[in-house]
Amino acid sequence: MKKLLSVLLAALMLFGLCSVAASAAEGDVLTITVANDTHYNSIDSCGKSNSISEDFAHVNSAGRLYYEADAVFKAFLKEAAANESQYLFLVGDITETGTAVQVSEVVALLKEFEATTGKKVFVVPGNHDVLYNTKQQFMADYAEFGYSEALEVDTKSASYVVDLDGEYRLIAIDATTCGTGAHSVYEERLQWIAAQGEKAKADGKKLIAMHHQNFLEHMILSGIVQPNGVVTAKNEAAVEVYAEAGIKYVFTGHTHDHDIASVTASDGTVIYDAVTGSLGGYGTPYRVVAFGDEVKFETRRIEKIDVADLPAGISANAVALAESNFTEYQKTVTDLSYAITFNHYTKASTLKSLLKLEDAEMNAILDKVGDRLNYALNMPFEKENEAVEGESIEAIVEKYSTTIPDTDYENMIDLAVTLYQAHNYGNESYPAYSDEVILATRGLAAVIGYALSEVSAEEYAKVLSFLTGLLGVEIPVDFLYYAGDGVKRFEGAEIFVTTAILPLVADFTTDKAPDDCNAVLPGYEELVETQNRSFIEKLISFFRMLYTAMRTVLAFLPEWK
Repeated sequence: MKKLLSVLLAALMLFGLCSVAASAAEGDVLTITVANDTHYNSIDSCGKSNSISEDFAHVNSAGRLYYEADAVFKAFLKEAAANESQYLFLVGDITETGTAVQVSEVVALLKEFEATTGKKVFVVPGNHDVLYNTKQQFMADYAEFGYSEALEVDTKSASYVVDLDGEYRLIAIDATTCGTGAHSVYEERLQWIAAQGEKAKADGKKLIAMHHQNFLEHMILSGIVQPNGVVTAKNEAAVEVYAEAGIKYVFTGHTHDHDIASVTASDGTVIYDAVTGSLGGYGTPYRVVAFGDEVKFETRRIEKIDVADLPAGISANAVALAESNFTEYQKTVTDLSYAITFNHYTKASTLKSLLKLEDAEMNAILDKVGDRLNYALNMPFEKENEAVEGESIEAIVEKYSTTIPDTDYENMIDLAVTLYQAHNYGNESYPAYSDEVILATRGLAAVIGYALSEVSAEEYAKVLSFLTGLLGVEIPVDFLYYAGDGVKRFEGAEIFVTTAILPLVADFTTDKAPDDCNAVLPGYEELVETQNRSFIEKLISFFRMLYTAMRTVLAFLPEWK
């Protein structure tokens, strides 16, 4: 009897241990570090690139930490080595131009990272990686970071699949087109993705996807502004293919903004596209994401670098700031860089080059208004800062019996940089009734009015009609009616701005749920919508929308402000 009891007790203990082990396995968390748009390059020295700032004369128009990329990347690898993740995902634009020198240096750093940490690195190409290289060259260069251990590599692209810990499998999708920023996730690639989805289901695996170009639009009109950079902009069927394949989380880059968006397929499957801001941009963000019963997103940022990794040629004052407060340093650099960029792209010659218009009349109009547009964008907001009497945004809007909020922003370029940087940083919060958005919309109406003040009535109407068509919006007005005197022209500009531009600006400057930086989202098992919103939820949503609309209308009334 004692022997029998001993056997039963041992069996129960063994069963208990197995149950604990099973529970531990079920509760295991897969943790990954995700970074993209590192734009790695190693430069020994830099010279003077602008005449705007004495201390930051090295800053160019790249819109990012161009000369600091090596220092930032090394600081990032140190943090990734020390954190809790098991894998590192690099989601494209790993190098600036994919030169042999850049690639050899970054590959050496990644090999050292793997050797010292035991963590695996997985890569996928971005448009900068194949700017001058073939896909075959990319796969050869980065063979040890996904391709050599892949379960399968797509024979017609640099896509592959590889197993991760537990029940997860990575599908690394090559979304690039060599030499351009256009994506390549069309019928052939979608068929390959669908086939991998079937195999993953058969193997009991959950697919996590990454590709460089965005899967979803992350702001109004992004599919129009960059239709070839958003997979679903011209192909909504891709949503159904991803959902059927079992892909519920996609990590992307390319646009340098920091945002999480979602879409629901026809079968109720919810797919999240998490685009991560450029590691070389303002905020130097990367994500640490834990997959378990929930999916927890945490944004971390590079706040310290080794200034010994900076190239020669950066001023002593700038280096001192980088060492003492790298966050302030990177904001100073990127703010200045974007100001240079915005000024470059709003001049007549650049506008003509970008638009590549075949319409001779529109090109002639651009010659007339392009530089006036740039001049107006650099006008001071307030009259007290005018260099020329009557040439400020405040003076222009006062002529038409309206006002602007008091502001510390210098000009429209300064404001545009602030709003753009907020979007790139994530969790942007400038609603339609904020002073910033009112300044942006009224200021833009003044800028357009000033830029078009010397064109004919027909040319005025042609420009505004062209812009509405370019943005893909319809405005049921005849702009020729508003092309008479200055008051009418300002009214026409305001109609264009508030109808076509305000929704774009407000969407760009106000984040929607979920949280861009630190979200807690459903696990794979829960990512299916099975219930409609309740009546109370719909009612609350309606009143929130009504509140925002009323505040926006009131904010645009000078008497209320």
